[in-house]
Amino acid sequence: MSSRVDSAIPTRLSSIRDELIGKKLRVVGKVLSHDVRSSTILLWNDSHVVLVDISLCLPTRGSAPWLRESKGTVTLFGYLERSQAEMRLPDLHRAQLEDVVFIPHVSLQAILVLDSPDVDLRLWNDTIAEMEASDLL
Repeated sequence: MSSRVDSAIPTRLSSIRDELIGKKLRVVGKVLSHDVRSSTILLWNDSHVVLVDISLCLPTRGSAPWLRESKGTVTLFGYLERSQAEMRLPDLHRAQLEDVVFIPHVSLQAILVLDSPDVDLRLWNDTIAEMEASDLL
C-alpha cells in the first residue's frame, strides 16, 4: 500500500463536472456568504458558484480569518461530492447575482481553507485553462 497522499487537482469552478466526483480538488474563489447553522459557504469565481461544507475547517475557538472579511479570496482543498437533493441558490443571492451559474448537483467537502488575499483570480483561471488545454491535468 502506498503512503503517498493524493494531490489535489487544480480546478476552475467552471470546470467542475461529474467525472471529478470523489476527487480531491484545489479551487480558488471569493466567499460570498456563510451559513452558520449549516457550516456552509457559497464560493464564487468567474460567474460560477458552488456550495462548500466547511464544518471540518472551523476552529474550535475563535473564528477563521477567511470568514471575517466579506468577499475574501480563499484557496480551498476538498472532495467533490454529489448532493442528495438538488440545491438552489438562495433567493438573497439570486437577486444579487443575475449572471451566475450555480452548480446544483454537487458540493465540496472542504478539508483545508486558506486565506488568499493576494491570489489573482483571473491569473488562476487563465493558468488552469492552459493546463487543461495542454492535458497537464
